[in-house]
Amino acid sequence: MITVAGFNSAIDLSAAADELRVGATTRLSSVRAFPGGKGVHVAQACAALGEPVRLVGTVDAENEALFVETLARRGVAFGGVLVTGRLRRCYAIRDARGAITELLESGPELDAGAVDRLERAFLAACATSAVAVMSGSLPAGCPADTYARLSAQLATPAPLSLVDASGDALREALAVRPTVVKPNRDEAAELTGRPIRTPADALQAAVAIARHGIRIVVISLGEEGAAVMWNGRSARIHAPRVAAVSAVGSGDCFVAGLAAGLARGLEAEPTLRLAAACGAANALTEEPGRFDRDAVARLVAEVGVEWL
Repeated sequence: MITVAGFNSAIDLSAAADELRVGATTRLSSVRAFPGGKGVHVAQACAALGEPVRLVGTVDAENEALFVETLARRGVAFGGVLVTGRLRRCYAIRDARGAITELLESGPELDAGAVDRLERAFLAACATSAVAVMSGSLPAGCPADTYARLSAQLATPAPLSLVDASGDALREALAVRPTVVKPNRDEAAELTGRPIRTPADALQAAVAIARHGIRIVVISLGEEGAAVMWNGRSARIHAPRVAAVSAVGSGDCFVAGLAAGLARGLEAEPTLRLAAACGAANALTEEPGRFDRDAVARLVAEVGVEWL
């Protein structure tokens, strides 16, 4: 079982527009709404790989049925904590050239009771899990050390902990040494204080982050793949080339592949191949956090893993 903390839930809105111009009216068409947020994307992708998965996250009264019904159809057991206020909206707007612009709202501020319910629900779910994933930004009202405190309370040797966060939430989590951290290029640069312009820069950053006592560090680089430190060994991941429809959610699908590989007890290389294939397969679809399982199986063979 994989348990995912996706505390900052959202409504993902996919739309099309002929052109986006600042200061001008933009008319949207083909608007579609889905449960969203990084945790939702990770959980859906884990389920698409055939992994049993639970998601603990926030939901408002207006969208509770959408979350419960949609996620159930997609194989995700949803542990929703009802909060006051409206879930944030995340717009992904594609223009006539195929360029995608994201517009992200802020979510509601959680009171202490809601934060406590989220944390208790997540820890209870983790009691029977092989992997615990903490994904995405924290809602207003959640302390910056939330992921750190949750990681510290997980029983050892299981579940393995994977943190995909940024800023203070990631910085605080490093202190308790989760099993895996997966920052992207910008998040790793902020964490290390060094610009990351090339894959070689990313490898240096991964080494620096691993010195905090982190067993597995993966810095995702989009089309350039990823830089990895895995139990003291460094590697470059070369992503397969695909005709991308939208890369939104590809990092989350990469995380799902990592979690699935760890839950299955796979070695480093097949886990990394699976993760990169999941990220690439997501780019072939319009909805974030979704892919065709057959596409993943095909793309695994096209991932390059270069141990250094």
